[in-house]
Amino acid sequence: PGKYNFLQVFTPDHRQSIAIEPMTCNVDAFNNREGLIVLKPGEAHAASFGLRLD
Repeated sequence: PGKYNFLQVFTPDHRQSIAIEPMTCNVDAFNNREGLIVLKPGEAHAASFGLRLD
């Protein structure tokens, strides 16, 4: 399967939490094309990830 080559991490000031978001493409990928996956009609793309905290 496909893989996530980019990762976005966000933590808001008003919360005690963190968001970890695997991404298949870089931010602004429609303009910079970094990691952009273009599918033809009928094509599919799949990716998976796991997270282990020790």
